[in-house]
Amino acid sequence: MKYLKYGTLISLIVFLSCEEAAEEFDCETLSAELITGLAAYAENPADTASCLSLKSQAADFMNNSCDTSTTGDLSFFADSLDCGMMACALPIGNLIAYGIAMQFLVDPDSATYCAYFDSTVMAMEAIVATGGCVQDGFAGVTQAMVDSVKAAGCDWTLPLETLIIGQWQTVKYCIHEDGENCSGEKTCQDIDEPGLTDGFTFNVYEDGTLEATGAQCECQDEDGESIEGCDWEELDNEQPGTQSACEALGGYWNVWVEELNTMIWSDSDPNQFEVTIDESYCNCVDENGNEIQDCEWSEADEAQDQSACEAIGGVWYPEFFTLDFTVSAAADTISFNFTDYDEAACDCEDEDGVYIEGCDWEELDNESPGTQSACEALGGYWGDEEWICIGVYNTKF
Repeated sequence: MKYLKYGTLISLIVFLSCEEAAEEFDCETLSAELITGLAAYAENPADTASCLSLKSQAADFMNNSCDTSTTGDLSFFADSLDCGMMACALPIGNLIAYGIAMQFLVDPDSATYCAYFDSTVMAMEAIVATGGCVQDGFAGVTQAMVDSVKAAGCDWTLPLETLIIGQWQTVKYCIHEDGENCSGEKTCQDIDEPGLTDGFTFNVYEDGTLEATGAQCECQDEDGESIEGCDWEELDNEQPGTQSACEALGGYWNVWVEELNTMIWSDSDPNQFEVTIDESYCNCVDENGNEIQDCEWSEADEAQDQSACEAIGGVWYPEFFTLDFTVSAAADTISFNFTDYDEAACDCEDEDGVYIEGCDWEELDNESPGTQSACEALGGYWGDEEWICIGVYNTKF
């Protein structure tokens, strides 16, 4: 209704200006200024500057004895309009609305609560800027009150369990100098184009479970049938890292997903959690190394638990290991270490993986040389036992 009132008044002044062209130039000018002032005030009544400007323009129009017979009494704008209170109306209303909303939030530590908290501070600062807005039913706001609320603060930080939800891919590998203890200097290599074939891809879910995803280009289709024209050697040489690159070579892009387990967060370090991974498997070889008759290897590979394994005549081998993960302070990196141990052994390949001319694999298997001298006497290469610790660094994609 007030906007209609201002609009009608503007129309009347325009009409007056056009019809009374013979009036003094001052009234013409003041009329145009008053029209502009009324429009600005109608657009934002809470703006103190436009309100004060309108009061001044209305007073000038009246004080210059400009004809107000068709506009009505402008004294309301010149004398009665309280710019301080109009400027207070909006921030006070916001302050009340934010306070009510905060009372009905379920989780008082949520980010939504903190958003309302910050908006409340902004509303208080707007009220202070207008002089505090002391009036009946509102005690006003002082800068000291604003400072006190700011000092109390609101924690915007979400728990790591929430921040790490999403998919993580490996972007860097590091080899530790001390492989057995995963310590010492590290030699690192970045992965230029992270993907399903270049490291570890994890999906972290809201329920705290972790899932691993990987992919491999194969010359067998989803049913395990060989793909005609597909060359395994070519796939090994090319190492296609995407589905399109794999299919261009005639291969099948096999994507696998494995549920790892639930994350268990550390009591001593809030940035660490562990996941126990079940690598148990079904085998057609018993504990003594004897192959079990009537046990089908294909069925053993498909068996997902002990009962299914034993039902096809296989032996179930429980195998579990735990990975310890560390989340960076900024929650932008998840890292973990894994170790690999190679026993000392005699081999027909040297330390660079090159075949040693004249070395006989069958002879090494039969003799099983247990020392370096015995191995070298047979023309083999003796590899000492070795611990390797690789640090894996993942970021969210």
